[in-house]
Amino acid sequence: MRKHSLPFALGFIITLLFIKSLSAQSLFKGLDNYFLDIELHDQGHGVFSIFRDGTEVYKRAVGYQDLDRNIKTNERTRYRVGSISKLMTAVMIFRAIDEGRISLDTKLAAYYPEIPNANEITIEDLLRHQSGLKEIINQPGMLEWLQYPHSKREVLMQLKKIGFESKPKKQQSYNNNNYILLSYILEDIYKKSFAAILQQKLIVPLGLSDTYYGDGMGNDPKEALSFLYNKGWEQSDAIHHSIPLGAGGIISNPTDMNIFINALFEGRILSKEGLQRMLPENNSNAYGLGIMNYELAGFKCYGHTGGIDGYRSWLLYVPELNTSVAYASNAQRTPFKELTDHAFSLYQQEESLVRLTQDIRKQDSLLFDAVFVKRNADYLQNVLVKDFEFYHDKGGRTDTTALTFINNFKRIWKSEQEGRKKKLRRELDVNSLKVYPINNYGALQIANHRFYEIQEDGTETLMDIAKIVQLWEKEKDIWKVSRIISYDHQPAKVQPYRITKDLETSIGKWIKEYNVPTVGVGLVNEGKITYSKTFGTKSNNKSADNNTIFKV
Repeated sequence: MRKHSLPFALGFIITLLFIKSLSAQSLFKGLDNYFLDIELHDQGHGVFSIFRDGTEVYKRAVGYQDLDRNIKTNERTRYRVGSISKLMTAVMIFRAIDEGRISLDTKLAAYYPEIPNANEITIEDLLRHQSGLKEIINQPGMLEWLQYPHSKREVLMQLKKIGFESKPKKQQSYNNNNYILLSYILEDIYKKSFAAILQQKLIVPLGLSDTYYGDGMGNDPKEALSFLYNKGWEQSDAIHHSIPLGAGGIISNPTDMNIFINALFEGRILSKEGLQRMLPENNSNAYGLGIMNYELAGFKCYGHTGGIDGYRSWLLYVPELNTSVAYASNAQRTPFKELTDHAFSLYQQEESLVRLTQDIRKQDSLLFDAVFVKRNADYLQNVLVKDFEFYHDKGGRTDTTALTFINNFKRIWKSEQEGRKKKLRRELDVNSLKVYPINNYGALQIANHRFYEIQEDGTETLMDIAKIVQLWEKEKDIWKVSRIISYDHQPAKVQPYRITKDLETSIGKWIKEYNVPTVGVGLVNEGKITYSKTFGTKSNNKSADNNTIFKV
């Protein structure tokens, strides 16, 4: 096995494009910073995804999908999801039950009478981990045996040989054998391979573009290889794909996993009765029929964990919030449950502010669309409070009514129609947008905005850059604006992008904190170099300057 340590970067070149990419980060700053910390300290490599109301609201890829070849993780990276496969297998069994092909009371002996106690073990016993069979992985010599290809007949012979540890229904004991047998039963019911059944029953109906039952990992460039940490990363041994089937062999990624569990709880895969039967009977019993009880950041939730080779994963649905969370990893040092729980806690802290920010951004767009595009006086009449006030650092303060503001714009619109004044378009700088909730009132919005003059041929010229403060109040669930302050108007040509002293100070701190010897920053604005500075030291410990050469 190969050992691997992540290389240290000798330097960075930060371009304008990189600066823009940083400014375009998600609204979940705390989550972003947490995963940045996980990545910088080499604590986990994987993909994290959150769905709310059936839509993905956050996704983050961290680290490397192949540490030996330094191939970065991306949002489409695929993983073996281990025992999350059991949840999908259980759903396919319940599909067969809904179709009348099998029942929970069906005996294992109807398919595999050679398995010990097969005339007493039911489909429900297999699903609920109460078959009493001995776990195949825990038997002497099995871990090595599992690394080689074996036929269905050979696996069944091993299960027969291993035997049982208790009578069915006497105790619950987590057991991979149960779901290997359920996979074989599905193949017998549908006369197809497990991979084909998965494709037909789940992948195609739900549009799971990154889910399948494949062969050895790493054959596809989108697949992650798994690693374990032992004074450095070592590529892990692998259970051969011919064995686990629906017990642990499905390949997927967090977005597909979230699509799947949302479809399940929305009733798009199973009948309501089927889903209810799958759930654990009470909070004290972790085991349901393929679904398990968990708690995440204080919320009761349903789902399944997964672990195979060096892969770790967790898929959860939180009914109270109509929210699902999925994490899949191929190399993990911080425990995956601890990581997921902490990340979800951060999400909960930021989620209400993110929703408010999205609402205000939408209202801002509607407001200025009515002013500059649709020229809709009726909309303005509805969205402005009666004692609305507008302040402008050039035009001064208006009268304290919405009517004055609207009449001023009616005159402007008339001048535009008559060709005496060119039309304008206003654009919000979304990266500068900040929203602050005001309890029992509404919200305060601060942002930058740009004004473009529209020429007769339809082309636009950036004319003005300014700042804006807007005070929003909520009346019976309707957002209205009560104050607008538009200030610091500057002609566009005198607004070059500038590196602030704060950023220079931060770069100095980052150099020390992350032990990076040299950082070079170059900024290009409208085709011209507007800033260039190099921080830190060269390899000879002399201070770096702008002539320092980097190996990139």
